[in-house]
Amino acid sequence: MKSSVFILFCLICLIIPPLVTSTSIHYQKKKIKSDVKKMILSGLDKNELEHLKFSQKEINTVLKWEHSQEFEYKGMMFDIVQTEIKGDSVFYLCWPDYEEATLKKRQKQIVSLLMSNDSHSKKSRKKLQDYFKQLFVNTTYSYPEYGSGINIKKQSEFVLVNDYHQNSEKPKVPPPESNNYNI
Repeated sequence: MKSSVFILFCLICLIIPPLVTSTSIHYQKKKIKSDVKKMILSGLDKNELEHLKFSQKEINTVLKWEHSQEFEYKGMMFDIVQTEIKGDSVFYLCWPDYEEATLKKRQKQIVSLLMSNDSHSKKSRKKLQDYFKQLFVNTTYSYPEYGSGINIKKQSEFVLVNDYHQNSEKPKVPPPESNNYNI
């Protein structure tokens, strides 16, 4: 019973931080979107908007669409204020959403850390694995009297970091004798 409670506690401790983080980022995104929508509806200064021109082909290949009025282009999020189509070209008057772009970058960083895609995390994980491998060494015992095919593997619980006795010779002088027998 205690072990299942402990396992449940560990699982909760592992699940809650990413869950809270993703929920927080999702809430921040919604708030930013509603703030931008209010700004667009209240009227924006034309100097704050960016003019972007794309071909019909680029719209489907270069732009990453969030929904019909918002897209990502070169790592930056844009909210569409006005659209104009002239021939094969599409002109967008857009609000550059710096806050949402920053939030999206932070979300990608968190996901990459959780998925361990960066090299620093991989190196750290490799060092940790090597450390745990050093704690448990596989030792093979062979029993020739029972046949040559019998090998028993045992996980040793202790590791000798420096095995000084591996190549040592027997001492040439016997140890000194003690006259104290009250031990």
